[in-house]
Amino acid sequence: MSILLPFMRHRAACLPLSDTARHFASVTLSDGCNIEYTRYKAAKDDGAKLTPLLLISGWTCTRVQWGGLMTNGLYKEPRFSGGREVIAYDNRGVGKSSVTQGPYSVASLAADAAELLDRLDISRAHVLGLSMGGMIAQQMAAEAPSKVASLVLCSTTAGGRKMTAADKSFARSFFGSFRKWSIEDGDEASRLECARTFVRGCLAPRNRISNTSGLVERMARAYLWAGRRTTEGMNAQLGALGTFGGIDLSAMHQPTLVVHGSHDQVLPFPNAATLAAEIPGARLLRLEGHGHLWPYTHESAVRTIDKFLLDVEAEDVAESYTTEPYVLNYF
Repeated sequence: MSILLPFMRHRAACLPLSDTARHFASVTLSDGCNIEYTRYKAAKDDGAKLTPLLLISGWTCTRVQWGGLMTNGLYKEPRFSGGREVIAYDNRGVGKSSVTQGPYSVASLAADAAELLDRLDISRAHVLGLSMGGMIAQQMAAEAPSKVASLVLCSTTAGGRKMTAADKSFARSFFGSFRKWSIEDGDEASRLECARTFVRGCLAPRNRISNTSGLVERMARAYLWAGRRTTEGMNAQLGALGTFGGIDLSAMHQPTLVVHGSHDQVLPFPNAATLAAEIPGARLLRLEGHGHLWPYTHESAVRTIDKFLLDVEAEDVAESYTTEPYVLNYF
């Protein structure tokens, strides 16, 4: 292999960010998998240097699905400290990243995240993972602890015997709907119905927000537009979910904030209580009335996460964290 090839593959990641708020690029990992990412940075960086934040998405979700509040709020705030660099990427299997042969494991996906940081010359980052992304974040903290400054575990689980599973009938409907996914055949109607089922399942069942049909339709169409999904890639990621568990949570030393909706149907709230109880010093933020994808419905929670990250950097983590009453975020 030419000595220039690795450099050429990595050239986009080496470009300076200058005053550009968003930088789109890709890296090729050691096994040949291409990982697409977006690097967010405040246009002005006049304040103290803050530790970057890595966002890790959940099953089938891409880097553009965090919603404007998550990305804008976490890289532009705190304004008086010059902003924070935020990196979001597509896990292998979805979006613009490669679909490699599956099934994947959480450990292999965590290795992807760690190698991505290495390729971006980031030695240490805060790591925020949602759902499957939270499992990847835990694995990364266990296997590469020096890379993880803190953990924000959102709508996720410790897995294995420590997991509280979704209601069986809900799980059959939620995951079973994807049997109709026909992206190879171009079946738009089937894909849209899958997306609606996914969105309804990720919203709280007894929350007035879940009854807003316009929001469900908007989120479902945004899900479809968020990037490429294939049956092969989704099933490969699904394989990782079924094998996760067994991490010694008591050995984790990173400051940790666990954020979870009280009405999460995908991973019920007891999963959050378990994580908070077993990770030393973890703080639990319960979002009353919210479901699995609370970033779309709870504006104040993002500001609380930002405060936690600042407290970690100041080495002054609070005993507990709360949110203001939520206002619907229409991303």
